[in-house]
Parts: sequence; C-alpha cells; structure tokens
Amino acid sequence: MSAGCRIGGVEPRILHAKTSDDVRIAYFSLGEGPPIVFGSNAWGDAHFYKELHPHTRRMTDGLVELGWRVIRYDLRGMGSSDRNVADLSADALVRDLEAVVGRIGLQRFALAGLHAGAATAIRYAARHQEHVSQLVLLNPFSSGAHRFGLDPAGRTLATVSEMAEDDWAYFSLIAGNLVTNFANPDHARALAATFQRSTSPSTHLAYMDTLKAMDLTPFLPLISVPTLIVHDTGFPFGSFEDCQEVADAMPNARLIVIPGDAAAEIAAIDTFLRTPRGSPGATPDVESRTGAAHLTPREIEVLRLIAGGRTNREMSEDLMLSERTVARHITNIYDKLGLRSKAEATAYAIHHNLA
Repeated sequence: MSAGCRIGGVEPRILHAKTSDDVRIAYFSLGEGPPIVFGSNAWGDAHFYKELHPHTRRMTDGLVELGWRVIRYDLRGMGSSDRNVADLSADALVRDLEAVVGRIGLQRFALAGLHAGAATAIRYAARHQEHVSQLVLLNPFSSGAHRFGLDPAGRTLATVSEMAEDDWAYFSLIAGNLVTNFANPDHARALAATFQRSTSPSTHLAYMDTLKAMDLTPFLPLISVPTLIVHDTGFPFGSFEDCQEVADAMPNARLIVIPGDAAAEIAAIDTFLRTPRGSPGATPDVESRTGAAHLTPREIEVLRLIAGGRTNREMSEDLMLSERTVARHITNIYDKLGLRSKAEATAYAIHHNLA
C-alpha cells in the first residue's frame, strides 16, 4: 500500500509541490486506483479533510473505498499551503493545480471540483485537455459576477465577507451558518473555527475578489472531454440554472440533479468515471440503454426522474399519477433490475445513458 493511504484511521501524509511562481502547495493522495484530482475549493480541500469536514471526508473516503486514488490539495494562501502569497488570481490558482499534477507525475487523470474548485478545474481542462480523461463539476458556475453579485446566496456571502477584516470571528460564524442553511448551530460553529484556521481575513477577501471577477464562458466550449455536471440540491451556493448554463456551453457534458444525497453523488461519479470514454450525451435505443427489454416505457420514464433527483410526490405531479402508482413503478424497477435504492437506480440510469 502506498505511503499516501490511510491505514487504521491514520491520516494521510501531507506533501508539498512547488508552483512555477515558487509557492508551496500542500497535498495528499489516498488510494491506489486510477487517479482523480480535485481542484481545491475555498478554505482548502486538504485542510477540510484534516478538519473532518463531512462532505470532503465522505466524498474522498467513498471514492477510495470504490477503488480510486483521490488527490486533494490546499490552494495558495490557505490550509497547509504557503500563507503569504501576493498573487491570488485565477491563473495563479491553476498554477497550484499544475504544480500538484506535475509533482505526482500524472499524465492522464480524471479531474473534479466543487463550486470554486470546479472553476479551477474548468480553466485547467481548457488549457491541458490532453491530460484530462474525464471531468466532474459539482455545482459549477460560469460567471462570478452572477454567482456572487446577483444570486441571493452568493451575494449574501460576498456582502458579509466585507466585514471579515473588521471582525473575523463574527464573519466566520455567519459564513458557517450560511453553509449549513442556519439549520445546525453546532456545525456552523465548528465550520467557523475551521475557516479561521484556514487563512487570514485579507487573503479571504483577495480570494473573493478573484471569484467575483471570474468569467469562465470563453473556456467552456473549448473542453471536449466527457463531462459530468452535478447539481447537488443540498449545496447552498449552487443553482440548477448555473449548472444548466455550464452544461449547455460544453460540447460533451451531461447534467444530473441529486437531492443532497452523498451516497448517490458518489455512486453517480463512480459510474460516470467507469463508463467508456464515449460521449455522455449518446442516446442509443431503449433496449441497449437499459440492458433489459422488459422495462416498460413508463418505468423508463420513472427511472429517468429518479436519476433527476425527483421525489415520489414530484414524480406523481410530473406524470399525473398517484403516489401509490409511482411507488409501484419504483418497486417494479427495483425487482426487474436487481436494485435496492434510489442511489443504485441513479447510478444504473447514468451508466445506461438514461439520466
């Protein structure tokens, strides 16, 4: 087992890569399978993993358990990377990712990113498409001006960020509550402490300025690698409209909606990355898509809606059926395909191009 693997609860060893502008970037590697590199989100992905952040932990450990090698790092100015940095531009953030990939010596890998990390992944993929086998974008956006200027959640974060230098602790607590939708005060306080340990107020403000100025629209049409775009409805700073805009601009992208279910999100990513490298938008005939001619057209329709993250009630309204009838269709789908849950149904639908 490689030195980067967690054994018996021992944390992965933090290593460092040096960027072309001489900034030390902290990173770790877990697992021994095909590599997935995550563009770092705000506050630093390696830092979040070390601090037991639930989403970062579940996503990383879940993919490792499925046989992947996951590489996470802290962007410059945050976590265990160099804190005193002069350049926090979008290009500088790509240099962080380039340094980690170069230090490990990866030639071909899957690339992923959540929100701001997705923005870095997009810019890297447009510049180094020969290295990227597949791309996974979790709650991406194409315009920082829209995300942090017009969208209510993003605008709120940008507005409260302005108080960071005056009252770092109070800002961090407000940000923690925004992330948790004001539903979990204990988690919000833990996140606030994590934020404060990650970086300084001035670095956070400089980073927010970079995000607000980002325009990814010129890069999206350049990326032809198979791309999965996930709108996780449980993420407070993403929107379906943002995800749809990114998907529409990319020539080889597929968009799915997952209702805040970490297991379903991991299953969808795993299934997508294991799918042959053909176009994710391909639409073969129904029998080849399902692998079973005995699914009825209505059951295929219900399977599509499950993969789209619809609840039983929403499917009932969409199809003008009773909830009992919808439940019966779901039971029939599970029985015919040997499935046990909506997460497995979502993964099946993605694998067979039904999402």
